[in-house]
Amino acid sequence: FMALQQRGDLAVLRVPEFVPPDSQLNCSVAGGYRWEPPTLVVTESMSRRRQQFTLLHELGHHIQKTDIELGTRVVEHREPEAFEDACCDAFAAQVLLPDDLVDGHISSRGPTVGAATDLFEASNASRAAICVR
Repeated sequence: FMALQQRGDLAVLRVPEFVPPDSQLNCSVAGGYRWEPPTLVVTESMSRRRQQFTLLHELGHHIQKTDIELGTRVVEHREPEAFEDACCDAFAAQVLLPDDLVDGHISSRGPTVGAATDLFEASNASRAAICVR
């Protein structure tokens, strides 16, 4: 949160669980992205880990909307909204759970409950993000 709040080209807005009408942005996570001015909106009532995932997910929207190549891929996709949201989820999960961290906890035999629990303890990711990753 601090690193993104210090940027001059982007604002971070924390909102209560009751999201004001001007911040309801129909995103799949507990937040939204506002284009003008560029603002990452995050619901405060969720867990800290969930807030971090949401913040990174919304940063993914900002990156896609400000990078011509990524924006073009979204627009040209047969399901642009679903594709963009899935990409933002993947971006957030990758930042919170980089390959080396996941590989250190998940063996080649596949994930286990114990490995997922260990990964939760070793990361800042939510349980849901760990299960999806």
